[in-house]
Amino acid sequence: MHIGRAVTLAPGTPARAVDVPQIKELLSLRTGRLINAPGLIRRHRYDAVIRLRNMVLESMKTKRPRLVCSLCGVAAYLVSSKDKAFFFRHAEEDGSCPAVTRDFGSAEDINARKYAGLTESEPHRRLKRLLMRSIAADAAFIDGAEEKHWRSTVPGLGPRRPDVSAVYGDLRIAFEAQLSTTFLSVIVGRRTFYRAEGALLVWVLASFDPLHRRLTEDDIVFPNNSNALVVDEETTAQSEATGRFRIRCWHPVPGSVDDWRSSIVDFADLTLDTAGQRAFLVDVAAEEAALRAKVQAEERLAQNAARQAEQASRDARDDALRREFIDYWRSPWPSRGGFEQRMAMWAAFHARFTALGIPFPEYSGDGDLERWLRMVITAQTGLPEGWNYKTLPEVAHHLHDQFPGRLLPFFRMLNHYETADLLKAQDATGNWDAKARRTRDELKAGSTRYVTTCEWDTLLAFLFPELCHVFFHIS
Repeated sequence: MHIGRAVTLAPGTPARAVDVPQIKELLSLRTGRLINAPGLIRRHRYDAVIRLRNMVLESMKTKRPRLVCSLCGVAAYLVSSKDKAFFFRHAEEDGSCPAVTRDFGSAEDINARKYAGLTESEPHRRLKRLLMRSIAADAAFIDGAEEKHWRSTVPGLGPRRPDVSAVYGDLRIAFEAQLSTTFLSVIVGRRTFYRAEGALLVWVLASFDPLHRRLTEDDIVFPNNSNALVVDEETTAQSEATGRFRIRCWHPVPGSVDDWRSSIVDFADLTLDTAGQRAFLVDVAAEEAALRAKVQAEERLAQNAARQAEQASRDARDDALRREFIDYWRSPWPSRGGFEQRMAMWAAFHARFTALGIPFPEYSGDGDLERWLRMVITAQTGLPEGWNYKTLPEVAHHLHDQFPGRLLPFFRMLNHYETADLLKAQDATGNWDAKARRTRDELKAGSTRYVTTCEWDTLLAFLFPELCHVFFHIS
């Protein structure tokens, strides 16, 4: 921003809304949704708001308004204060809407007053002469003319008289020498006219200073893919020397805050976009989109790496906690220390597990948890650890008779750890095999004797994640 001159904002600067807008809410005629007007402005960068401002006004000019005031339904368009804070204004105003956005005539009235009696300036005439010389030097252009009437083939659009016109290949081009006082409505009206004609409107500046831009320049540059086209004495001399229309192109450097580059190039090097009414050297929009995509991809990679590192840290923490608790539980009782030491150790485990959201018994000696832990370790090792038994069939008989609901989970553990064959090998008498057959018959008959629940399923699934299918499907 520059004091004492036209307020100039970098293209990537966040757009500002006026502090007290009259139109606070808009209705989108495309989606039917209500839109917060200041919020819509603030969601855009400065260059994007300029493009939005052009698009909204162009939709009005073609009788297809995109946004209307939610209070009165009148089409609304974007305007700017002197310090380039934006707000929406009614296209027409008769005092019937509570939101009062103007106290003077229409845009047409303003244009009429502004241009009444205005004579063409010498800088304007000079720019047209330079344009004519540049075009005349290039054999690719034919029918070059100044101020030639252009009658529309589309009813209702009326005639136009471009500053300079010519035919380039099979494309009719209208060149307009931009005046610092050109209204956006004039810019949009001409763009609409030439698009309907299948022709191309090219706005040309006499000079361009990217750090001291007027809003009327921004209204031309940013809809033109952020390319400013300049014809001056130097470019004209090069055109006449080379026999090719040469033009100076300014464009912002994608990814920079307010860095611009310029070069003199052949007009033939420009991309001519009749649908978008653009003539540009550098596809700034595509480069910025590619840069954003690259930044977003890098951010995603960094986020994924951070998530993976965080997950690895959690996994290491969880593995350490599992090992510590299982080693503690399996350690011989005397090695656990005295009563106070055992209480302190258990309280520490309680705090660590509950911090992870895992239910954990407040005091040691919970018989139900002890029994489940003995079942897992026995299935893992094939040794009846913690039981007063010497073989796996003895453990199976005990569970069948005293805790029948634990029998099926126990056999799922045996199958997972591949120790079920060991149980069969130890069943020398065949007693367990006979009991197992009776149990299968009971299950087929619909017996619920072997159904159970486990209070510590979340804890056990954490300690033995490979057995989640056991602890969460024990019924």
